[in-house]
Amino acid sequence: MRFRSTFANYGAVMVFEQTLTCFQRASKARMVGVRFCEDKVVLQPTQLDFRRDANLWAEMPRNELFSEFVLDSKHPEKQIMVELRLELLIKAFSSTKDARSVHMRLRKQGSEAYLAVRIGVLTTTGAVRQIQQDVPIQVFPSTAIADYPVPNVPPSQVHIFLPDPRRLRLILERMKTFSNEITIQANGQGELLLQSASEMVSISTTYHGLTNPARKDQDDGASDAPTASQPAAFERATVDTAKVQAFIQGALQMSATPHLLMTLHG
Repeated sequence: MRFRSTFANYGAVMVFEQTLTCFQRASKARMVGVRFCEDKVVLQPTQLDFRRDANLWAEMPRNELFSEFVLDSKHPEKQIMVELRLELLIKAFSSTKDARSVHMRLRKQGSEAYLAVRIGVLTTTGAVRQIQQDVPIQVFPSTAIADYPVPNVPPSQVHIFLPDPRRLRLILERMKTFSNEITIQANGQGELLLQSASEMVSISTTYHGLTNPARKDQDDGASDAPTASQPAAFERATVDTAKVQAFIQGALQMSATPHLLMTLHG
C-alpha cells in the first residue's frame, strides 16, 4: 500500500483546506474517513451514528488538486481509506499559508500509521525549509472499504445556483423559529422557493432570475440523463433546517464562487 501526492498550486491547497472545514461544520463528526481513489478524494463520516444520518459526503477531483498522485493498493479499484480526526488534518493545513509546496503521503513509524503533510516554506534567506506534520490515522483493510459506500443519490432533475449565502443564512435563521424543517423547491427557470410552516403560520421566500447550469450528464450527451420536460415545474425536498444552516455556514468558509444546489426528484 502506497500513497503520495503533491498539490498543484496554492489555490488547490486552499480548496482542499476549505472543503475540510466545510465538511467539519456540516457533519460535526469527530472521526472522518478519507478515501483516496484514482480519480478523486472522498470525505465521509465513519462513526455509526453519523452514517445513519442524512447522506453526507464530499468529493474532490484528483486532477484539480494534484500535480503528482501515486496510489498503489490491493483494493480491486485501487482505493485506500483511512480514518482520522478531521480537526488535526485541518490544523496541519492551517500552516500552509504562503507555502512554496505542499505534499501529502502515507507513512508508518513502528506500528503507527500517519498521513504526513509536508510543507515547504521560504525562509528570510531565500532557502526553502520543509515542515512535516504527522496526523495519526487508522488504515482500513481493503476488504472493509465496501462497508462504507458513498451514498447512492438518485439523478437530480434541477440544478440551480444559490443566491448570496450570507443573505440565505439570515433567512434560514428566521425560518427556523417556525419549524425545524424547511422545504426547498426549484425549477428550470431560475426560481427557488424556501418554505417553513408551523401549525399556526407558514412563511416562504422566493428568488427569481437565478442560474440553472447545464448538468455534466447533459454536456456529455448521456442518453439516460433525466430531462425536465416542463422547466417551470418545481421539484422539492424537505430537509432539516439546521443541516442546511450548517452547509451554508461551511460554504461561507469557501471561496466567493456560487454554490450549487441540486434538488432531487421526488
